[in-house]
Amino acid sequence: MLTLKQEDWKRYMTPEGLSEKAGVPQNRFLELIVKELIDNACDIGGGRMHPRDDNTLEFFDDGSGVPLEALSIKRPLISSKHWRLGERGALGNGLRVVMGALYCLGGHLEIHSHSKITKVLIGDDGETIYQELGETTETKVVVHCRRIGIHSALAKFKLTERMPGRVIKSDKAIPAWFDDEAIKDIQRSSEGLTLGDIVNQFRTNYHPTDPNVSFTLVDATEVLQRMQENTLQRTPSVQEVGSALMPEWEYASIKGSYGSVPYLIEAWVDARSPGSGEVQVVSLITNRAVSLTSVSVRIAEKGRVHITSAHDDYWRSASERDKYTLPKSVDYGAVLSISCPYFPIVSSGKAIDLHNFNDDLIKVLSIAGKKAQKAKRRSKSKKLTIKKAVEILLPEAYQRVSENGKYWANARQLMYAMRPDILRLCKIDSFSDTIVTQDYLPLFRQAGWKIAYDKRGALEEPHTGATVGLGTIEINDYQGRASKISLESFVPSQTIFSGMPAERRFNKLLWVEKEGFNQLIRESGLLERHDMAMASSKGLPVVAARELIDYLAGAVEGFQLYILADFDINGHVLADSLVNDRTRYQFKHDIQVKLLGVNWEQAQRLHSQGKSEPVSIKNKDLNKTVELLTSYGVESQAINFLLGRDSWDDQFSETPMRVELNAFTSRELLDLIENGVKGSKLIPKDLGDLYAEASIRKQVAAFEREVRQNAVPKPPYGLRSQLSQMLEDDPSLSWDEALAKLV
Repeated sequence: MLTLKQEDWKRYMTPEGLSEKAGVPQNRFLELIVKELIDNACDIGGGRMHPRDDNTLEFFDDGSGVPLEALSIKRPLISSKHWRLGERGALGNGLRVVMGALYCLGGHLEIHSHSKITKVLIGDDGETIYQELGETTETKVVVHCRRIGIHSALAKFKLTERMPGRVIKSDKAIPAWFDDEAIKDIQRSSEGLTLGDIVNQFRTNYHPTDPNVSFTLVDATEVLQRMQENTLQRTPSVQEVGSALMPEWEYASIKGSYGSVPYLIEAWVDARSPGSGEVQVVSLITNRAVSLTSVSVRIAEKGRVHITSAHDDYWRSASERDKYTLPKSVDYGAVLSISCPYFPIVSSGKAIDLHNFNDDLIKVLSIAGKKAQKAKRRSKSKKLTIKKAVEILLPEAYQRVSENGKYWANARQLMYAMRPDILRLCKIDSFSDTIVTQDYLPLFRQAGWKIAYDKRGALEEPHTGATVGLGTIEINDYQGRASKISLESFVPSQTIFSGMPAERRFNKLLWVEKEGFNQLIRESGLLERHDMAMASSKGLPVVAARELIDYLAGAVEGFQLYILADFDINGHVLADSLVNDRTRYQFKHDIQVKLLGVNWEQAQRLHSQGKSEPVSIKNKDLNKTVELLTSYGVESQAINFLLGRDSWDDQFSETPMRVELNAFTSRELLDLIENGVKGSKLIPKDLGDLYAEASIRKQVAAFEREVRQNAVPKPPYGLRSQLSQMLEDDPSLSWDEALAKLV
C-alpha cells in the first residue's frame, strides 16, 4: 500500500478533515462560523451580530477590523492560549476553521475595515482570494452563506454579546498555573524568542542573568521553577459571569481547582411546570463563549443528576449521589458556565474535556434548580412587576429605538418606548421614570448596546489637566483612546483648521434641550453635512449661552438657530429665552430660529400613540402661565393640553400632559433634523492665507509619514523596570514623561 502525505492546511478544505480540526460534526458548521466570529468580535470589545436577511449575517465590534492576513488556512497556527489567561479566542485555529467551513458550504466573507470593502473566500487551491468591492465608513464582518441569517442557534450565541469582562484580570501569565509539560509546550513554539521575552510574559520578579539567550536552549522546567519561587503579588482570581446574564432565572456558583488551576462554575436555571424532570441545557459557556461541546442532563431515580458530554458519562460518587438532586415534578431549562485559565482539549479541534468539572457541575445545577423550583411556586401568586416588564420589553425596545444598534439610544428614549406596555402589563397608572432608567435598565442592558446617559461631573487626569465628562459616551470614548495609537498614523489634512473661529467653521447651530442625544446626532454626520454646530443644556440656558447665540448672529453671515425641545412648559420657556430679551440679557441682533420639534402637530400624533405622559404643575397661578405661553405664540389648544384645561369652560379639571423628545425613535429625530435644516454650506472669506497654511501643513504631514515608515526601534529588555526606577526617583513624573526622558 502507498503511504500518502497531506499538508495540514488541506484538512480544512474537506468536511471530514474540518470536522476533525474544529471538533464538531458537519451538520454544525454554520454554528461554528457564528461562534468563532462572535467570539472574535467580543474579544475586541462591544461584539454584536445582526441578521440582514436569510443568507446574510453581520458582525460588529469596537475594534479596527479583522486583519486580512488572518483569513488564510495556509498560515501557521498563531495563538495566545499558551499563556493560560482564559481568553475567549485568538487568531489561531478559529478563523482558519471559519474559512474552511465557508469553503465547504460555498460561502464567503465581506470585510468592511480601513475604509474598504473586501470580499474574501478560499479558492480550490487553498489560496485566499481578495476582491475589493468599494469604499465604506463602517467596520464589520459580513457572512454570506445559505440560511445563516435564520439559523436556529443564533439566539443561543446572542448570549456571548452579554458576557462581561475578562476571565482573569491580569495581562501576564501566572507561573503557579503551569506545570513542566505546559512550559515545555511553550518552548516548542518559541523559535526566535529569547529567555527575557518569555519571562516578561509572566507575573514574576525573576530576572535571568542572561535574558538574551534563546529560550529553546535553556532548561524550561528550571525557568518555571524560578518564576514560581518569585511570583509577583497576589494571584488573581477567576471572575464570575454573574447573575445578571440571565436575571430572570435562578443563579448559583461554585469555585474549585484541578491541580494548581482554579475554576469557577455557574448555573442559571428556570423551572417550568407541570413537568416530568426533563432538563434542557440551553447553552454551555466556556470562558465567556458559548461552547460547541454538547452536554445533556438527565434526572434519574430519586432525583439523581446524571451528566453526559461528548466524551464523558458521569454521576457523583455513591456517598454524594443522593445529596445533590433535583425534584422531578417540573421541567428545567439550564445555562451552565465554566470559567478557567486553561481547558484540557480532547480533540485537535476545540472539544473540551469536562472530567475535572463534572462534580461541581452537578452540584451547582442542583442548587440553582432547587431555587428555581421554589421560585416557580412563589411566582404563581404574584402579579407582573415593573422590573419583570422591563426585562421582557427592553430588548425589543432597544432594537426599535436604535434600529438594531445602528444608532445611539438614550435611557429616557427607551423608557418612553416601553412606557405604554409597562403600564398595560403591570396594570398601573404611572411609575417613576428613574426606577426604569437608573435601576432596571442597567440591570438588563446587554453588552455592546449603545445607550447614552447624561454627564454627571467630570474626571480630571493628573499631569495633563485634561477632563472627560462622567457619562456613558464620554467614558466609552475615553477607554477607547489607547486603541487609536498607531505608528502608521499621521496628521490628516482635515484637522489642519480645527482651531478656526466660528465664522470660518459653521453657519448654523442646533440647540438640543437634552445632552443624551448628542452622540446620536454626532455620529449621524448631519453636523458636518450642514456645517452646523451643536449645543445642549440641562434646564434653562444660562446667560453665556445667549451671549454665544447673539455673537454668532452678528459674526456669521446667514446664521440660523435650530431647536429641539420637549413639548412642555419648560421647553417653550427654553426656546423663547434663546432668542428673546430677558432682564439679565438683551439681544443686539435678530436671531433666525426654527423649532424642529417637538411642535404641536408632532405632540398630537405622539399623544395618540400613547407616548405622552401626565405631569404635575407646581405654579398655582395657572392663569399667569396661560398668559406666558400665549405671549410665546403657543396656540390655545396646545395650552389646554399642557395645563389640563377643559377647552369648553376654561376650568383646570383635566390632567396636564407633556411630550418629550424621547418619544421619538432615533431615526425619527435624525429625520426631523435632516428635513428641517436648510441653507448652503460655508466657505470662509480671505482664502489666500488659508491656502498657504494648508500647503505647508501638507508638506509637514508628508514628512511625518515618511519618518513613520522607517524601522521602529525595539524596546530594550527591562524597560518596565527602568521606568519604575525613574518614577521612584522622581514621583512627580508620569510614566509617559519618564518614557520621553529615557528615549
